[in-house]
Amino acid sequence: MESDKLIEIITVQSEIIEILCREYTDAPRSPYEKQEMRDLIRLLKDLQKDLI
Repeated sequence: MESDKLIEIITVQSEIIEILCREYTDAPRSPYEKQEMRDLIRLLKDLQKDLI
């Protein structure tokens, strides 16, 4: 049961990372917004590493 929830969390995080990466490259952003998106992507990836 707990492992199922963990897998679900990791899956959702992966989808969020994918969306953020796509938004980062597709949409025009200010340097500040780009840095915030990079920081958020890095944070989510670090959280995933901690969960695995």
